[in-house]
Amino acid sequence: MERRLSQLRTQYSRDEADLFLNVAGNLVCGQVGGETARWVSDRFPGVVRYSKTVSVNSNDTSISRSEHMSRAVDAATIANHSSGEFVGVVADDPDTEVTFKTFHAKITKEKQRPAKSTKLPVVRKVDAAMIEANFQRIKREIEEMVITETERILKDPVASKKLVKR
Repeated sequence: MERRLSQLRTQYSRDEADLFLNVAGNLVCGQVGGETARWVSDRFPGVVRYSKTVSVNSNDTSISRSEHMSRAVDAATIANHSSGEFVGVVADDPDTEVTFKTFHAKITKEKQRPAKSTKLPVVRKVDAAMIEANFQRIKREIEEMVITETERILKDPVASKKLVKR
């Protein structure tokens, strides 16, 4: 994940890279640090924490209750994950709502391996050239989409007033 964030930011501006990252509905992340850990932490919804304080003096006893929002998973937790430990946020759709959208999990090894294991079939062989070609195709399609939409906005008198020019 950390490497992917850096790669995006070298290929695109910071704003464009953030746009791509924020479009994704699902997020699964293992140990990362620094800015990436903060970015991942921000994707989790906040949690309301309740606290109660009791003050006693010679005349009176008072109880105050308060609530405050805090991060469900903070950057330090993500940075300190062990091997096999990860956090995630899962998107749902209106037809199939997911009750528990966030998780913090750990993959553990089995004590005993099954007697017989089966190999997964090879669906398609992919090499580095195919990945690069696909990346370039997607990049080209996005560039064409940006040009087309910019032209459409410039031709529309109402939308062109809202266009931010660099």
